[in-house]
Amino acid sequence: MRAAADRFLALPLVAVFFSAAASACASEWKPAFDEKAKPGHLESVAIADPNEALTFARSETSDGTKHVIAVTAYRDGTVRGVDLSAALGRRVEDPIAALRELGYDGLLSAVREAIVTQATSTS
Repeated sequence: MRAAADRFLALPLVAVFFSAAASACASEWKPAFDEKAKPGHLESVAIADPNEALTFARSETSDGTKHVIAVTAYRDGTVRGVDLSAALGRRVEDPIAALRELGYDGLLSAVREAIVTQATSTS
């Protein structure tokens, strides 16, 4: 009976120890890399073929509106792509949520349709 009581009392101490250890580790953690590229450093980036992978970027307009872009190209520091909110006719804040909802083929189809629409409307 005594051994069971000792284990019961030791559990909170173990939890406090692990909580303190996790806090100490969290304050010491530093990113492994700097995710910001220097201006002019990346002239262009190869974007995966949409049949293999969809590439997303986030953009914010001067009024603070945030957009999720399905990237089709990146050249000379400029991202080209399809605004998912415009392509889907509703607000899209998370590309992964849209991917889960529509599936890969559904999202790819919406992006391709928007690309065709953009191409025909600007010619």
